[in-house]
Amino acid sequence: EEVPAGAVITSCSLGTGTTSRSIKYSFNMAAKSSKSFAYTFKVTDYLEFPSYGVINYTYSGAKSSTKTSTTTIKVNEPYEFTTSMNPNSVEAGIDKSLFSIKIESTTSQKINVLELKITIPPNLLVTLAPSELSKDFNKYTWQGSVELDEPKTIDIQVKPLKSGQYIIPASIKVKDFAGKEFSESTNISLTATITAIEPILSVLES
Repeated sequence: EEVPAGAVITSCSLGTGTTSRSIKYSFNMAAKSSKSFAYTFKVTDYLEFPSYGVINYTYSGAKSSTKTSTTTIKVNEPYEFTTSMNPNSVEAGIDKSLFSIKIESTTSQKINVLELKITIPPNLLVTLAPSELSKDFNKYTWQGSVELDEPKTIDIQVKPLKSGQYIIPASIKVKDFAGKEFSESTNISLTATITAIEPILSVLES
């Protein structure tokens, strides 16, 4: 049995040739018998990996190899970063849309947001934004901390002045309680349309 870098084996039963990342068991088994063993490990990084053992055995003088069933081990990153646009299609110059950002801590300790940055494209008017955001021309930024079960939500109301598709980039830099840094970026789109002109034909006299 082996674990990848970022995981460390801490204890085992019946193991021989044990290292910090692998365990080897060697034994003979009588007919219709069974044998159980266990080991523990801790994960020191944010990983997702399959865990399984490779069995090499000899039966009736013939050597064979097989693999045990696989269990997937997943350690989530310490935060979740989601964005949404509601509605994602409006009439240019008339309707407004709400651009929402949500940052959540997935650990028992707080995470530090080093920088959240939103870039507003031209001809997209910001009609309402939280005062806690710092503004530099068309860029809005925020930094702070997020506790478990206390997500941070930022809503920005926008109004397109012209028809077309608007792409709003958003990026985040996060540091967890152990000092490990993460960065992520995403784009969200807003479509602005114009109501088609409808000609009206009137007959004034019969």
